[in-house]
Amino acid sequence: MRKLPVVSKDTLSDKAYLIIKEAIISNQYKPGDLLIEEELAEQLAISRTPIRDALKRLQYEKIVTLNANKKLVVSSVTKEDIAAVTPVRENLELLAVQMIKGRMDKARKKQLNKLCQKCENLVKSGIEGSELEYLDADVAFHMFIAECTDNSFLCDMLERVHLVTKRYHILAGTINAHTAEAVAEHNRITDFILQDDYDMAIEAMRTHINGVGERMLIR
Repeated sequence: MRKLPVVSKDTLSDKAYLIIKEAIISNQYKPGDLLIEEELAEQLAISRTPIRDALKRLQYEKIVTLNANKKLVVSSVTKEDIAAVTPVRENLELLAVQMIKGRMDKARKKQLNKLCQKCENLVKSGIEGSELEYLDADVAFHMFIAECTDNSFLCDMLERVHLVTKRYHILAGTINAHTAEAVAEHNRITDFILQDDYDMAIEAMRTHINGVGERMLIR
């Protein structure tokens, strides 16, 4: 990773956390790679203290773990993780749709439709080589629904869930084959929300999350 000047209103620890996290998500740092404070400090051109703080946060999020030699390494994401996280994600996503009833004004509906269309446009133009951009758009669609609940606890939990699924997609290379189905499911969810039919939106979301979970395990 090239050296990056850390100039931000955020703390150095915040900036280091975001940079290292993005490098892990994008698979620049692969599962099992050692994360050495001295090397990271040199790459980011900052001291070791904010690096240490950033690594502690990443370890708490289980993106980083200790290996058998008690060294910090990038953690992996397995099929078992996806099988475990899918029912959790289903319950959180269904709760989010349930909670936005009565909260979706015209501006929010317009933004939701815009995010849905962005996913569709990316797929139509072909996502080969743009997998991360599509995954970011996919997460943005789901997180916007969560944000419309105005419940920060729900948003925080879903962010962690999406991090697991996003990493698995990148590591397993499962994203390209099933984006058309995902986009069609996004469209159904969006259409029902735009019509204020939340019972059907909940069922459409249930179908989507279960479908995503099953498709992710097909190699």
